[in-house]
Amino acid sequence: MTTLATFTTLYKDLALAGVTSLDYPPLSLESAHMPAKWVDTVGIDEAPLRTKGVGGERTLRCRMMVVVCAMGQDTQEGRWTDAQAMVDTVNAGIKSVAEDNTSWVVNLTPINDGTYLAVIAEIQQSEWSI
Repeated sequence: MTTLATFTTLYKDLALAGVTSLDYPPLSLESAHMPAKWVDTVGIDEAPLRTKGVGGERTLRCRMMVVVCAMGQDTQEGRWTDAQAMVDTVNAGIKSVAEDNTSWVVNLTPINDGTYLAVIAEIQQSEWSI
């Protein structure tokens, strides 16, 4: 299985049309940088060990954030339509690079007390084989 760093780098480096990729979560965002993408909330879940050290299959996890736009600028309808289109873009991007045993959920949600619209992708890759 891959390392957590390799796993998260795959999504940090994922190119999405028209989206600025950031290496880490920003302290603040400017409208000129949107849409902007970064990976945060990374981690590893370890399954229980079984007899004689067998088991302990890992699941690598990360969250990819794409802040699409600031709310309250221009028309709400146009911003919402653009943000919904970004859900499809993010989903297709993940699908294009995902390795075996990878699953994900992509959601559109307001963040920062409704200041921004963001697409949030929760991605995981498991060592479990089916």
